[in-house]
Amino acid sequence: MQMPKKIQILLTISNVVLTLSAYAQKEENSGWIFLSHTQQITEKIKLQTDIQGRSSDRYQYWSNLLMRGAVSYGVSENGDAGLGYAYLGSWEDEDGGKVYSREHRIFEQYQHQLKFNRKILSLRGRLEQRFTKDEDIKFSQRLRAYASMQAPLIANKDFSRGLYLKLQDEIFFNVQHKENVNSSFFDQHRPYLALGYRISEHIDVELGYIRLTQKEYTGTVRRNIAQFMITTSL
Repeated sequence: MQMPKKIQILLTISNVVLTLSAYAQKEENSGWIFLSHTQQITEKIKLQTDIQGRSSDRYQYWSNLLMRGAVSYGVSENGDAGLGYAYLGSWEDEDGGKVYSREHRIFEQYQHQLKFNRKILSLRGRLEQRFTKDEDIKFSQRLRAYASMQAPLIANKDFSRGLYLKLQDEIFFNVQHKENVNSSFFDQHRPYLALGYRISEHIDVELGYIRLTQKEYTGTVRRNIAQFMITTSL
């Protein structure tokens, strides 16, 4: 018996929708290693440096290297304003070889930190000017909103040593020339949960999980990321 034409059309449309939905949403698994250091230069001036290595999907190869530095000035007892630069190098597997691309960023930021009941609340707003190199250099601006809570679990009285829990979230928005990135106002969302150990007042080590949602030209990519992080300060 031949299927009615209307049902055939509906089934065809359903198959197309399901195919596009599968194409528009991609799931990946990767790992990040993050080293961060803050150096107190004077009473009000700090130098902040970050190095981050990121793997490709299924940990097949190193796909990104991020190097970032900023100088911050204490504008209040708990607030710092900063100016910085970041370089992102990326490798992508194409036709059996690696294609390398680069991105330069200049950024301005404000950070605010509060301490209460041995907990540490950190807030940050960052505006980035991005220069991505493909065939041509493309310019865009991105706004990042960040919040983090670090709470001791098993620690000494002043929380200079001990086990802690970290809850963190960061949202990214393309505020200028989004057509040069992914044609979307929304760029990324990075909720993060980690268990860490404070070795001393100057060294934290933590292992955590990031559930990253990122908008791309071809659709939405979701990544399950295991992150190992070391944070130091002097």
